[in-house]
Amino acid sequence: MSNTLHYDNLVSDEDWSPAVFDERPQKAGWEWYLVFCFTLILLEAFFNADIGRMLEAREYWFTRIVFWKALPTDLYFLGAGFIIGLAILAGGSGSGRAPSKGVLGFVLLWVLYGVAAAYGGYVGNPEWHRDFRNVILPSVVVPWAIVLAHQVRMDVVMSRIIKISLLLAFANMVRGLLFFARGGTAADEPFSSGSWQADFGLLLVYLLAFSRSISGNKGSKLSVVILAVGILAPLHKQTLAIFLVANVFLLFMVVYNGRGNVNLSRTLLTVILLMVFGTIFGTVLLSLGGGAARDFLYERILKGGREQELMTGTGRSVIWKEALVRWTKKPVFGEGLGAAHLISTYEKGIWWVPTHNYALQMLMQTGIVGFLLIFIVMVSWMVRAIKTLKYEVDPHLFWVRMALTSYIVALLITCLFGYYLAARCVAYTFWLLIGFETYAHSRFYSQVEYGVPYGQHEDVPFVVEG
Repeated sequence: MSNTLHYDNLVSDEDWSPAVFDERPQKAGWEWYLVFCFTLILLEAFFNADIGRMLEAREYWFTRIVFWKALPTDLYFLGAGFIIGLAILAGGSGSGRAPSKGVLGFVLLWVLYGVAAAYGGYVGNPEWHRDFRNVILPSVVVPWAIVLAHQVRMDVVMSRIIKISLLLAFANMVRGLLFFARGGTAADEPFSSGSWQADFGLLLVYLLAFSRSISGNKGSKLSVVILAVGILAPLHKQTLAIFLVANVFLLFMVVYNGRGNVNLSRTLLTVILLMVFGTIFGTVLLSLGGGAARDFLYERILKGGREQELMTGTGRSVIWKEALVRWTKKPVFGEGLGAAHLISTYEKGIWWVPTHNYALQMLMQTGIVGFLLIFIVMVSWMVRAIKTLKYEVDPHLFWVRMALTSYIVALLITCLFGYYLAARCVAYTFWLLIGFETYAHSRFYSQVEYGVPYGQHEDVPFVVEG
C-alpha cells in the first residue's frame, strides 16, 4: 500500500503569515531552565583552568568527594537533569512526543561506544576511561536535548544566552589584553591567558548573534562585535582556526539557505563592522607589552610550537603516523577506547599525548567497522540538517538553526586537527546542539508527513513511500 506524500497537505507560501509562528509553546519555566544549562556550561568553560587545578589538588571538601574528577557539567548533566529529561521523554505520547528522526543512528553509536569501552578496559588500555567520560558520556544528553527543544521557544532561549554572554565576552577581552600588556608569552599561556574552552563557548553565542542580526530579527550589531573581540583577544591558536572555519561556513549557509530569511545588506554591513572594529582592536592588541602579542602569534602559529614538538616527540605528523601503524594491526574492529594515545617521555617527565585527530582516533579505536558507522551517521545527520534548513520558513527558528549547524560543522572540521571534544564543556555543548537540531529537522519531516499547522515551500523535495 502506497502512502506517497502529496503536497496538498502542506500550506503554500501564500497561505501563511508571520502571525501564525507566534502560536508556539511558551513554557517560561523550561526556557529559563535551558538558559541555566547553557550558562553552567559557559561558566565552566570560562573558569576551566581554575576548576581543573582545584580538582587536581583536591584542596576542598567538594573536590574530594566527587568521583572521577567530575566537573560541574558531569554532576548535573549526568545526574538530575538527565533523569528529568528521560522522564519527560518516556511520558510523552502521540502529538506530545517530540519528533526524533535519526535517533536509531545515535543508539547504534552508543552500542558501538559501549562495546569499544568494554573491550578497551578488558585489554587494559590505560586511557579508556578518559575517552569514555570525556567524549562518550556527554552524548547521552541527546534525547534530553530533543525533549527540551520540544518544550521551549529556542529563539527566546538563545537571545537570553546572548545577553548573558556579553559580560563573559568583555571579561575574556580584558583577560587577553592584560595578558599581553604584561608581556605574556606562549610558555605562560596555559596559566595566565584563560582557556580556549571559553573561546569555544563564546563562539557559539557569536554565531547566534551574527545569525540573528542578519536575519531581520531584533539584535544589536554591537553585540556581534563585542563577542568577536572577546573570542579573539586571547589569541589562542585553536580559537583562531575554528573562528575562521565557522565564519566561512556561516556565510556559505547564508548563500545556500538564505532565500527570504536573510537580509544581504545587513550581512554586508555586519561583515564591514567586524572588519573595521577587528582592525582597530588588532592594532591596539599587537602594540601592547612591547609587541608581546606579535611574538606570541609567531611562536604559536608560525613556529607551531616546534621546540616543544622536538623536545617531546609529539608533533602531529609523528602521532598520526604512529596511530595509522597501530590501526593496521587491528584494522577491522580496532583496539578499543584509550588505544589511540601515545606516552612520550622527555626531560620533565611523561607526556600523555592524544591523537589530535578525532576521525583517526575513532579509526584506531573502533576499526573500519566503527569508523564507517560513525561516518554514515554523522554525514546523514548533516545532510538532513542542511537540506531541511533550506526550506525552513519559521523566522524564529531559522537563525537559531543556521548558527547551531555552522558551529557543529566547524567543530567537526577542526576536530580533524585537535582533541577539542575531550573538553567536557565543549562536548556537552556539541551534543546538546546535536539534540536541538535533530528535533528541528525531525519536526520538519513530521510536518511534511502529517500535514503542517503553518507553511512550507511547495517544492519541498521529500516524498514518503511506504
